[in-house]
Amino acid sequence: MDRITCIEVFTAASLALVGLSHICQPRLWAQLFIDLMQRPYAGLYVGTFTLPLGLLIALGHNLWVWDIPVIVTIIGWGWTLKGSIYLLRPATLQQAGARHMQHPRRFQIAGAIGLVAAMAVAANIVADRIP
Repeated sequence: MDRITCIEVFTAASLALVGLSHICQPRLWAQLFIDLMQRPYAGLYVGTFTLPLGLLIALGHNLWVWDIPVIVTIIGWGWTLKGSIYLLRPATLQQAGARHMQHPRRFQIAGAIGLVAAMAVAANIVADRIP
C-alpha cells in the first residue's frame, strides 16, 4: 500500500471509530470534556494528541485536488491548526467548547459528520482499487 492510500485508510478508520464512539456514547464524551475543561491545561491535552495526527496527515497527504481525497488533506490541516492553537493558547478549548458540553446530542451530530466523511474516503479508496 502506498503512502497516500495508507494515510487515507488511517484517516477513514480514525474518523469512523471516533465517530461511532461519539454516536454511541455522547454523554460520556460530554462528561469527559466537562471534567477535562475544569483544568486550565485541558487544551494542552487535546493539542498534544491532535497536532501530531494532523501533521502526519497534512504533511503526508498534501493533495489539493477537487475530489474526495481533499477531505483528508483538509482534515489534516484542520487538526494541525486546532492542535497548534490549543498548545499555544490552551484556554481556547474552554472558550470554544463550553457551550457544547451541556448538549451531548452535538457529539452525535459531530460523530455522524465524521462517519459520513470516513465513508466517503473509504468509498474512494475502494473505487480507486477497482480496475
